[in-house]
Amino acid sequence: MPETLHLKLIERRGIIILLFVIFPLLTVFSKGTQKSYTFPEKQNLIIKEKSDCTPLVAALLSRIDRDRPAKIVFKKGVYHFYPDKAVGFYHEITNHDNGFYQFAFPLCKFSQIEIDGQGSEFIFHGQMIPFLIKESSGIVLSNLTIDWEVPHYIQGKILAKNQENSTIDMEVAEEFRVKQQGNQLTFGSEGWEHTFLGDNIVFDAQTKAPVYNTMQYYIPYNENKNIVSEQLSPTVFRLTATFNKQLPPVNSIITFKGITHFNRTSPAIHLKASKNVTLHNITIHHAGGMGVIAEKTENIHLDKVDVMLRENSDRMVTTTADATHFCNCKGSLIIENCTFENMLDDATNVHGTYLRIKEIADARTVYASISHFHQYGYDFAQAGDTVRFVSDSTLLPLSKNKIASVDKINDRYYRIRFEQQLPDELKVNDGIENITWYPETIIRNNIVRNNRARGFLISSGKPVLIEHNSISSQMSAILFEGDMNYWFESGAVSDVTIRNNFFVDCSYSGYKQPVIFINPMMKKHTDRPYEKNIRIENNSFRSFDSYILDAKSVEGLFFNNNVIEKTNTWLPLWNTMPMINITQSKQVEIMHNTAPGYPEITISLDKKTQSTTKLIQQQ
Repeated sequence: MPETLHLKLIERRGIIILLFVIFPLLTVFSKGTQKSYTFPEKQNLIIKEKSDCTPLVAALLSRIDRDRPAKIVFKKGVYHFYPDKAVGFYHEITNHDNGFYQFAFPLCKFSQIEIDGQGSEFIFHGQMIPFLIKESSGIVLSNLTIDWEVPHYIQGKILAKNQENSTIDMEVAEEFRVKQQGNQLTFGSEGWEHTFLGDNIVFDAQTKAPVYNTMQYYIPYNENKNIVSEQLSPTVFRLTATFNKQLPPVNSIITFKGITHFNRTSPAIHLKASKNVTLHNITIHHAGGMGVIAEKTENIHLDKVDVMLRENSDRMVTTTADATHFCNCKGSLIIENCTFENMLDDATNVHGTYLRIKEIADARTVYASISHFHQYGYDFAQAGDTVRFVSDSTLLPLSKNKIASVDKINDRYYRIRFEQQLPDELKVNDGIENITWYPETIIRNNIVRNNRARGFLISSGKPVLIEHNSISSQMSAILFEGDMNYWFESGAVSDVTIRNNFFVDCSYSGYKQPVIFINPMMKKHTDRPYEKNIRIENNSFRSFDSYILDAKSVEGLFFNNNVIEKTNTWLPLWNTMPMINITQSKQVEIMHNTAPGYPEITISLDKKTQSTTKLIQQQ
């Protein structure tokens, strides 16, 4: 990258930081017009233990002028919320299960409202969404903890196993509400139930991390609805199931969260169609979905938003999906000083969405559809947005255009008319991505550990800075993977800096993934790479395995001044793979990396990549 361009990007990032400094100051300066509220509103009101605070919050919100700055300050305490008397309506949530939802704090069409929990704990019951921020601006949530009385998953300690019969005996603690029904073990509480055990993973009881080589103990998707249960005592159940390779170890902890399509029902915080949102000093101990899910929202700042287990808790799981997730957001996205642990999916995912073209109606009009069920109902674009057409086979851009009008026919089908004529090469099944809605992203000073899946998934064409993080994820620490095969997550990167991070024993799941994985899901490769300008510099890789970087289809890949240090935590899983494997790429630079404990840094480049690669190694 030219130095002048790099300096310009630093300046732009400086502007992002300045905006997030100025925004809270503007709120402070407007305090002359800010109206303050306390909760409970009546000073002498005694809230009985575990009584429902939902109606009291709803009554307070109904009295607030939505166009005037306001602040709600909670008296520090423990407050319980139930769905029975909560505001409810049909609600569509990207990467979750759509349906009729109840909300404890429905912040819809508010302007400049702050909620300060002052260290309070908010305990939720049943299926509900604690915070919805929709069509609002200038929202600040701070100083509060979110948890559920009964978690949206179950876990059991394995007491015994029989490899020949493919059975395990599992002891379930009382807080996990299970019921033997026929030969099935079901679970649920307070209005919800999973009739199948479903998605599962095994944890180490001592470290509270997924066990090493986890995939061999997995009950596959096609089999996890066929688990047979026999009740041996009030808390012990014998499960007969088909495991990938072998039964999990005795004394390990197996977890289940229900079957896919029905187990993402209660995210903690949902941001939708909003602007200027700050989340500060928030702890999420549990959610039946993601911790923070944001879509079509501009300018988001997460500062010390911790998704982590409660101290001294025996639970293994925080969120049953990603800790955080950002779909088609724009402006600035800053994630800093956070801890993300024990979630059942990624620490964060930043991406757009590909629509698939189903019909070319005329020279300026197409019909296009959403292809993944967890994106149904998603608002793809508005008039004036700029989109990019991409080839179905290569994911490479064909041309850009601006939207003249959008008709949302139903939850998955759109009629889109453009200002200019469509490109001649455009065909049915090609894709459309909305390039107006990508954020400039900073991810820094965070800790990721003990989770299923990955650390950071990045698919954004705007500048991305990932620095000073500590990551120990079960799969790849950082993944770049645009696709039109399953998730339809868009966003070829054009400027990513990964620097001064600590990667510690990542990718121990047993799935073949390196620490950093650049893996666009292209059906066909051409001379034009998909990703561009990725700098991986001055990082520390402390790893039991030597498989560090695997990249394909990148133009401008720099892996410089990194330290690769061998640990003896586990036996290597992929010691036949080179440390660095790069294919279908160009303008690659690998310089001044060191690997104490290894005889050399092994590098594999295909012929196309070799021709434009600069190698300078120093042990």
